Amino acid sequence: MTNRIRHFLFFSFIVLFFVLSGLILPYAFGYKLSWSGLIWQRTGIFDIKTTPSGAAIFLNDKQQINWLGRLSGQPDAARTPVKLKNIIPGTYQVRLELDGYWSWSKPLVIRPGATTYLEDVYLFKKNQPVALTTPGGQILAVAASPDRNYAAVVTTERVLIFNLKKGRLLTDLAAARHQSAAVSWSDDGNWLLTGQLAINWRDRQIDDLSAWGLTVINHAAWADNDSLYLTADQKLHKLNLKNQQLVMIDLSEKILDFTMKNGYCYYFGADDPEILKVVKPNDNGQAEKIMAIKLKSPGDYHFLDLGNDTVNAQDGASRRVFSISTKLPWLKDYAVKDLGVVGVGRWVNGDRLVNGNGFELGLSANGENKLLTRVSHAILALSWHQSNNYVVFATTNDINVLELDNRDTYNITALWQADSITHPVFNRDGNGVLFLSNDNGQPVVYWLGI
Repeated sequence: MTNRIRHFLFFSFIVLFFVLSGLILPYAFGYKLSWSGLIWQRTGIFDIKTTPSGAAIFLNDKQQINWLGRLSGQPDAARTPVKLKNIIPGTYQVRLELDGYWSWSKPLVIRPGATTYLEDVYLFKKNQPVALTTPGGQILAVAASPDRNYAAVVTTERVLIFNLKKGRLLTDLAAARHQSAAVSWSDDGNWLLTGQLAINWRDRQIDDLSAWGLTVINHAAWADNDSLYLTADQKLHKLNLKNQQLVMIDLSEKILDFTMKNGYCYYFGADDPEILKVVKPNDNGQAEKIMAIKLKSPGDYHFLDLGNDTVNAQDGASRRVFSISTKLPWLKDYAVKDLGVVGVGRWVNGDRLVNGNGFELGLSANGENKLLTRVSHAILALSWHQSNNYVVFATTNDINVLELDNRDTYNITALWQADSITHPVFNRDGNGVLFLSNDNGQPVVYWLGI
C-alpha cells in the first residue's frame, strides 16, 4: 500500500469519525433530527410501568420496537416496564395492550429534556361474571360484613353467606320468617342480625329474638362480638348472646336512631332530634352521660356507615352528612365536619371520601370537593381499588373503574354491562364485586373478579 493510499484512508477515517460523532453524540445527549431533518431537537422520555407487566406500547397507533430489535433487524415489541427514549416533543396517544386485559389509552405530552412518567397503570382482566346461585324467594337485603370479607344475601326464605375474597357461597341457611331489609354484622363477621333473627353462620346457630319479647326491632348495632344493642319500641336494650342476658338501658327518652363506637352509644332522641347525644352504657341498665352535640341545622337524622372510625350522621331530607370524631369522650372541644350531600360513600385511609351522589362521582379531601365524572346511570355502590389509583363503582346498568390520573381526562373502563344490576357489594380491596341480576325473570347472584 502506497503512502498516498495510507494518507487517504487516514483522513477518510478522521472525516468519518467526526461525521458519525456529529450524528451519534447529539442522540446520546437526548437530541434528534427534526422531521424536516434540518435542525436538532431536544427529545423526551416515556417511563412506563404497568401491573401486570408485559404490555405492548403504541404511540399514535404505531407499535414501539425495542432498540435491540431495531439493530438486529428482527422486530421485537417493547413491553412494560420500559423507558422509551429520544421521543420528539409533542402530544402522543399512548395505548397499552395485553392479551386478556382491557386496553389503556390516553393522550400524553412529551416535553424537551423531560421524562413523562406513567407508573400507576393497572390493567384489568376481561373477566365474565360467574353465576353463584339462584337465591330463591324475594330479595330483602344484601349487606357486607364490616371488614368486607363476607356478604349476606337475605331473602324471604333463606340467608346465604358469601366469601367476598374468592366469590363463592359458604353457607345456605333456611330461614322462612322474621327476616328484614335491615342487616347488622358483628365486627368479627361471625354474627348477623336480620329482623328478629340473630345468626351465627359459622356454627349455623339461629336465635329467634321474639322469644325475648322483642317482636319489633327498630335499629341494631353490635358492641362486641357477643353483645348486641337494639331498639324495640324505641327503647334501647343490650342483649348478650353468649350469656343469654337481656337488659334495658334507661335513657329516659325514645330513641330515633343510634350507633355504637368503642363502647359508647351515640343516639338521636325523640325529645330533641337535632342533638347528638353520647352515653356510656353498662351491664346494669344505666348510662353515663358524656356529652351532647347540637348539629348545625334541625333535621331527620340517621347514622351512615362510611367505613371509618368517625360517627357520620345524615339528614334524611337534605342528605347532608356531618362527621363527628369518636375521640369526643376525651375532648372538651369537638369538631363537626360538614361533608355535603352524600349518596353512597367510602372513606379512604381516613382522609379522603369517595362519594357517589346520584349520577356524580366525587372525591373529598382536605376540605375540598372534586367532581371526578358524571355517569348516565345512578351509582349504587363504590370502593377504593387495592392499586390505590382507581375507584371501582357499580351503577344500575354497569360496573366500572375510574383512574385517578387526571391528565387530559379521568379514564373510565366499563368492565361489565347488563340490563339491570341490583344490590352490588364490593370486597375490601375493590377487586371483586357481588351483585344480583335477572336471568329469565329470576334473580341470580353473580360474582365478577376485577
